[in-house]
Amino acid sequence: MTQGPKVLNRGVEGADFPLWKVKEALAQAEKRIASQLSQLNLIQARATSILGWISAEVLGTLALIGGNISKGLTSLEVLYWILFALSIIVPSAIATFYLCYVLPKMKWAFEGTDPTWLLVTVENNQSEYSTTQVMAEAKAKAVKSNDAILLDLVENLRLGWGWFLFTPIIAVVSILMIEVLSLIK
Repeated sequence: MTQGPKVLNRGVEGADFPLWKVKEALAQAEKRIASQLSQLNLIQARATSILGWISAEVLGTLALIGGNISKGLTSLEVLYWILFALSIIVPSAIATFYLCYVLPKMKWAFEGTDPTWLLVTVENNQSEYSTTQVMAEAKAKAVKSNDAILLDLVENLRLGWGWFLFTPIIAVVSILMIEVLSLIK
């Protein structure tokens, strides 16, 4: 028994295609926003982790400075320790400024559509197509807005991370300068 040629299933066509297209656009936008939210969480976790290291760095520096200043050092030696502390605290403060900027972003567009919008704003005589199209367009704008926020957050994370990594270098240079100054006196 011979079978005829198989007909290729081309999916939705004709008058039904525009509705399928806006539904698919909405679904893709929702997936994209979910992915962006995952990226946001990763960026904020990294910033929080670095802030923890900065806290330990600053607290250790303050303990070291406090312990040495309380030994009854000369005013010049106290000045050296204060300069050393500033060489750690100032870049740490700059890093903290950038990293704290990463955390409280609430201008974020989340997944889903506000049910109040659907229940109150959308009139009952509209079509599924027009309503879904408005939702898809709103989510497309949200994706662009989230992308801009992510780029800004990544830049601040990069700057904060850079200052965090630069802090030990500044501290070593300050120690060397303090040693040179102490040899001169």
